Amino acid sequence: ILASATTENGVEDYTSNLVLQGIIKEEEKQKLVDSALEVLNHPELKEILSSATESITEKNIIDANGKPHRPDRVMINPDEVIILDYKFTLEESDSHIKQVDSYRSLLSEMGYRNIKTYLFYAVKGKLKLV
Repeated sequence: ILASATTENGVEDYTSNLVLQGIIKEEEKQKLVDSALEVLNHPELKEILSSATESITEKNIIDANGKPHRPDRVMINPDEVIILDYKFTLEESDSHIKQVDSYRSLLSEMGYRNIKTYLFYAVKGKLKLV
């Protein structure tokens, strides 16, 4: 949901489509909507998401060895690129940092500059610049 929607209407539309496709049940929808909106309404995250000129979600970046890497969201602005990865765990891990660092390296190799990387720990509601 978070990879596909950044607004309340987007979350509603996306979850309604999940119900229509039979992926979730109608009675599960509201809980998912509430959880997604809790994340999207986080003040710092909301500011980052709303500032993006272009937002790319869940798209593979292929490295020199042909291995795909898939950041949750890449936001491109005139003066910076922001990589955002959502984590749904209580524990913060060095592997999470290594993961977004690899995304940063790939985008740098593609010619992007001024790249910021964030991890958002949804369970804790914590946005971390790494």
